Amino acid sequence: MGEVIAALFGTVLGIAVLVYAFMVYREISSLPEGSDKMKEIASAIHEGAMVFLQREYRIIGIFVAVVFVLLGLFISWTTAVAYIAGAFCSMTAGFFGMKSATKANVRTAHAASSEGQGKALTVAFKGGNVMGLSVAGIGLLGLSVAFVLGIGIPENPSDAEGLARFAVHFGDILGGFAMGASSVALFARIGGGIYTKGADVGADLVGKVEAGIPEDDPRNPATIADNVGDNVGDVAGMGADLFESYVGAVVATIVIAASGGHNQIALMALPIILIAIGSFSSIIGSKSVEWMKDLEPQLVLRRATFYAGGIYLAASLVVLLAVGLVDGIQNILWIWLACVLGLLSGIAIGLLTEYYTSSTPVRKIAEASQTGVATNIIEGLASRYVQHHASGYHRCGRDRAFLLLRRTLRHRYRIRQHARDYRYNDVGRRLRACGRQRGRHFGNGGART
Repeated sequence: MGEVIAALFGTVLGIAVLVYAFMVYREISSLPEGSDKMKEIASAIHEGAMVFLQREYRIIGIFVAVVFVLLGLFISWTTAVAYIAGAFCSMTAGFFGMKSATKANVRTAHAASSEGQGKALTVAFKGGNVMGLSVAGIGLLGLSVAFVLGIGIPENPSDAEGLARFAVHFGDILGGFAMGASSVALFARIGGGIYTKGADVGADLVGKVEAGIPEDDPRNPATIADNVGDNVGDVAGMGADLFESYVGAVVATIVIAASGGHNQIALMALPIILIAIGSFSSIIGSKSVEWMKDLEPQLVLRRATFYAGGIYLAASLVVLLAVGLVDGIQNILWIWLACVLGLLSGIAIGLLTEYYTSSTPVRKIAEASQTGVATNIIEGLASRYVQHHASGYHRCGRDRAFLLLRRTLRHRYRIRQHARDYRYNDVGRRLRACGRQRGRHFGNGGART
């Protein structure tokens, strides 16, 4: 029963996240847009982005329909329906993010010119926040609904045969859902990226080279197309890619839990619980940006990440202990330790990226540019290789630390267990020896011989 409550908790929180995202979108829409010229340019970018998205989704829809029929004919119609659901959720997340971003762009520019950096940071962050919350909310809602309604939990979880059928069926459902999300991400990411690069190069060649128009001048139509491409590639495309990674990671964890031989259903519900807690923590972290808007933007974003991470770790430990999906305090702590290492790993990668794109390496590349193109390329490549090596060493170190810590704790646990067994065995040997001696001493029913 605990896993049903857990999955329902994910459904309710997914709906709550989407409601909060809609409230943020309404707040952004109510902000002033600026002058008539700003409105005109923003309207052209918004219209172009939405038209591109509609045409792109029309093409993706044909591909999704064909794959839907093939899945239904050769695998199962249940998997095919899950595939459609995953594709629809991914498209919906991209659509919401595009609507929010194109509305937040001009309002951020107006806030920067009228109220300063702090207000502009808040508006820009809220515009991107709608995309992130839409991905988290729709993904959480879709996975939770699949868990609760799409399959149905066996009436008797102790029935091994029924549990095996449930795990296989659930794996088919989630596999189709994740495949649908991946299909949309493939087209949206590549299609948007190709478009934005083509528009960018066209704007530079026609505007700066041929017509002598400054870069990003609105008089150049290709500049509008370039801004449209930035939105469809970096918002809708990135959102679909993020949704696919988000769902894929959860599905992979659930499938691994389904292949286990003990307490399968509870372990399959556990990833949904953890991402629900993450969604709640993200909302709190995003609200903290408003409280720190007067600080440097880089510092604000870094602290917001730390706040959300700290809330997630505390809340996840409390929920893991309270819900009771996992037996034994040691198993709960192992799961929580994996959450800690995963969170620290993600934060570390973000800090490494921030360092190599906004600190000393950037200044070194700028200094190298003063002596020519060749030194610029060499310094840039060297900086990139160092960053990749640092990220690789970090990931290897994270995995090695987890395995080493687990091995150490297991070793200590085995030493204690062996010592306890030795004591019990030693006491047993003494009792058996005393019993044999007593039997020799008092034979024949206890009479002295």
